[in-house]
Amino acid sequence: MPLVDSGLGAWLKSPALYVAAAPAGAGSWPSIAGTAEILSPIALAADAQTEAQRQANLFGKPLARDQVVVHGLQRHLQGQCVTIVGGRLGYSGAGLPVFVIEVDEQDNMEASILHVLRPVA
Repeated sequence: MPLVDSGLGAWLKSPALYVAAAPAGAGSWPSIAGTAEILSPIALAADAQTEAQRQANLFGKPLARDQVVVHGLQRHLQGQCVTIVGGRLGYSGAGLPVFVIEVDEQDNMEASILHVLRPVA
């Protein structure tokens, strides 16, 4: 009996998808532009391209550290890129993508303080 399903095994052995994305205005600073590689289990090329562009748009700008209080215990958001919606610091409307670098769960309040990196407008 195999330890791994044959379909999953074939997928794991297949070559990785590579996609590239650049934030808007990246050509303005070609001599100091950085590059980043992110490995993810995304299986479809279109989904990988969408995620690459989303991350390029987030990390391709100056970032500021911020704290946001959210309802519920949200430790699972640490290390994730999420969209925060709220009236504070430009999070209103469609929200703002942020990268969660730390989560302080407040058990007594059923809330969490998210320490995030957010794009500077």
